[in-house]
Amino acid sequence: MLYITAYDNKNRSEIYTWSVGKDHPLKGCGLRVINTFHHIEVCADGEELKYIRTNMSGLPDCSHRRYVAWYGDHARFILHNLATS
Repeated sequence: MLYITAYDNKNRSEIYTWSVGKDHPLKGCGLRVINTFHHIEVCADGEELKYIRTNMSGLPDCSHRRYVAWYGDHARFILHNLATS
């Protein structure tokens, strides 16, 4: 599962999830909303982590971990590059 925690400038958070083969978690909001978040965290494990490792390069990663978290620009990069079904 991929978990997205997005904070606005008042430190209020929204949590979204994504699974491989599903629609983008922010579909309907418009992807430009990603840039309005003050802070973003993306955490992935399982098939979603495998998807990120296979399809996205240049991200910091510890290949021996089964659960990885990214923040800020790395998290934005992941959100912008998630596939949709």
